[in-house]
Amino acid sequence: MSESIQFQPVGSCPSFSSIVLLHGKHICSLSGYLTVYEKPCV
Repeated sequence: MSESIQFQPVGSCPSFSSIVLLHGKHICSLSGYLTVYEKPCV
């Protein structure tokens, strides 16, 4: 497993991260790690 998926109920993402919508959640890809935000990224 080279990926780490973390679930965090927060609504902010680094502005330099990639944001993808998936099943109503925002996926922020940063430095090879995936962070799932339950609220919209700003």
